[in-house]
Amino acid sequence: MDRALPAALTFATSPLFETAMSLEDRFRQALADAISEVKSRLEAEFDATVTDVKAEADRDRSAALALADDARAAAVAEARSALQTELQTAFDGEKTSLVATHESLIAQAADAARLEATRLAEASAAEADRQRQEAQDALARVKADADATVEAIRNELRDAQASALRVREESEAAIARLQAEHEAALARQIEEHTAVVARLEAEQGTVTTDLRAALETATRERDEATRQREDLAAEAARLREQADAGVQQLRDEFEQSAARMRAEFDQNMSQARELAEATLASLRAEAQETATLHSQAVDAHQSSALRMLESVRALDGATSLTEVLDALTVGASKEAGRAAMLVVKGERLIGWRTLGFGALDQEPRAIEQSTSDVGALAAAVNTGRPAVTGTGSVLAAPAFSDAPADRAGLAVPLLVAGRPVAVLYADQGTAAPATGWTSPVEVLVRHAARCLEGLAVQRATAGRAGTARVAQSA
Repeated sequence: MDRALPAALTFATSPLFETAMSLEDRFRQALADAISEVKSRLEAEFDATVTDVKAEADRDRSAALALADDARAAAVAEARSALQTELQTAFDGEKTSLVATHESLIAQAADAARLEATRLAEASAAEADRQRQEAQDALARVKADADATVEAIRNELRDAQASALRVREESEAAIARLQAEHEAALARQIEEHTAVVARLEAEQGTVTTDLRAALETATRERDEATRQREDLAAEAARLREQADAGVQQLRDEFEQSAARMRAEFDQNMSQARELAEATLASLRAEAQETATLHSQAVDAHQSSALRMLESVRALDGATSLTEVLDALTVGASKEAGRAAMLVVKGERLIGWRTLGFGALDQEPRAIEQSTSDVGALAAAVNTGRPAVTGTGSVLAAPAFSDAPADRAGLAVPLLVAGRPVAVLYADQGTAAPATGWTSPVEVLVRHAARCLEGLAVQRATAGRAGTARVAQSA
């Protein structure tokens, strides 16, 4: 400015300028020119200074941003490493816990199966011993009854023989007594008739006619006595024959009864032997059936363990929500018989995938229900706990299941960070009712929830790492 002012003054005082304008005008013009020149130079210097300051500020800002990016990248890397370590530790711990729980369940089921098989075998052996003892007791009772019956028949036969002998002796004694009495009476009559005849002959036949009549009467009486004696002898012979016939009849009846009792005894022995053999065969069959059931239970348990392990491996290998839901549906259908997966969208439940539900397996998204319903699906979503259907439950099975009222069903919510994202329904469909499938289904759902949480953490970590890389590149 000091250098420009003399130049302006010199120009203003030149002779040419003095001829054109007055001194005052020249001075004003020179002053205006000087001021304009100084202003232009100052503006140029100011612009240069501002440009330098901006450049320096840009350099400082770039350096600060680089330092900040480096610090942020280091912090993000450190946080990601710590988070990955923590998540891997939690995941390993949860996986170890689930494996231990699964192995414990398998061991408990195997122990229960072994205990049940041992109990059935002991019960079968005890039942076999009891039935064998009952067969032996029944055989002993039949033998004792047969012996008692034979002894009673023998006693009756002895009594009948004694009675027949007694009747025979009484008949012979009566016959002898009658013969003696008849002979004594006959002798008395003969003596009396002889005495009468002698007396009459002594009286010289005074009453010949009477005597003759008396003699005829005596003769008739003698003949009558002889006839009576013959009748008594015939009666005695008849009684003897009846007694012999009675004894023979009793002997025949005894032999028939003995033969009948022997046949009945043999038949009872055969029946008892057949019953014992049938009982033993039945017990052997029951023991074989028990062994078969035990083998089947062990095989079923091993199959269930392998099936559960395959389902867990499928869930562990899933890398997306779709794969987890599909693997869970497949695993649950293997355990129960059929399964349906529905996802939660606001207050609606939309079908995701079904297995074992006929035409719905091709169009699962045709299933739609509300979380405000009173069925098992809505109850599981609203309470966050499993809900059962069937006998003893007030909750209804889903309409698309067409399950009988007494058929057991299970709805389990899939919780991620405590919130339901889906619900799984499983039942046995038209298969024969069975037990023991609900616990594996619930275990699979819980493991699937942990797998989804792990995927969410991995995605969040990957997203933060991507953001950090973008910021560093910017």
